[in-house]
Amino acid sequence: IDIKKYIGDNKFNSYLKFCVIRNPYDKMVSWYFFLKKWKKEHNLTFKDFCKEYDCKNIERYSIDGKSCIDFYIRFEYLLEDLEKLCKILEIEFKKEELQQYKSEFREKRPYQDFYDEETRMIVYNSHKEEFEKFNYKF
Repeated sequence: IDIKKYIGDNKFNSYLKFCVIRNPYDKMVSWYFFLKKWKKEHNLTFKDFCKEYDCKNIERYSIDGKSCIDFYIRFEYLLEDLEKLCKILEIEFKKEELQQYKSEFREKRPYQDFYDEETRMIVYNSHKEEFEKFNYKF
């Protein structure tokens, strides 16, 4: 909203706007381990973490409840979507130059392993808009 106000509707609407999205179930697990690594006071169980936090981002790419994004980079298809975006922008995609960050924080298990029925419903209910908009499944 602030950027749109600052640059005006015409310029805002002329820009290609993109962002990265991610399945909230996966994102919650990732965020849990990130905080566990960097915040020494973070000693919650995953269940308590799910009860206390959410990782909703829908308001970051919405204005008045409507998406203002032209292209979504799906984290689950990161390389493919980055390549598509580069084609749209008419720039060269150099996969070999991409670096990986924060991959050392998380346990290398599927996100489904961290959930029971209660935590699955907590995360679903707190991120319902994202599940519906992007058709994410457990």
